[in-house]
Amino acid sequence: MCAACLVASLAACSSSGHKAGSSSSTTRHTTTTVAPATTLPTPASITTVKTWFAAHGQPLIEFERVTAPLATGKVPTAAACLKFIKTDLPHVTKDQNTLVALAEQIPNADLENAVEHDVAQKLLVGRGCGEAVLSNRPIPVGTPAAWASVRGYSDTAHLWLSRFGITV
Repeated sequence: MCAACLVASLAACSSSGHKAGSSSSTTRHTTTTVAPATTLPTPASITTVKTWFAAHGQPLIEFERVTAPLATGKVPTAAACLKFIKTDLPHVTKDQNTLVALAEQIPNADLENAVEHDVAQKLLVGRGCGEAVLSNRPIPVGTPAAWASVRGYSDTAHLWLSRFGITV
């Protein structure tokens, strides 16, 4: 992925109209996230989702764990980007496309939506910054709101996972 592509995607994230958390009245930047619903899952739904994660979802949980350095709300370090692309991602999956496909199979639409968006954003950012470091180019900085949006997606996915009793 080219550095300009990553910057453009981060800028697109920061300019979309969804908003999460608080924002200052002095700025126009917003953070894109999947809006969490206020309805809690039913006990039957919790059981279904936990059973699915136990059988199929461990790569998604591991991915969430290893991508924490990418979701701080700030530009990741070169070391974090390099570790992600050379060590963490290959450890979690041989084919990164399977992670999004796996997220699409989560048996709850709200959780599926939150995790799928989170995985897609982290793959985009992780691959982009990792490839920049491997090519001896600077990590694309984007805007502060864009990097905050990556954290917003991660926070939303973790919130939804916690509603089903799943910890990362």
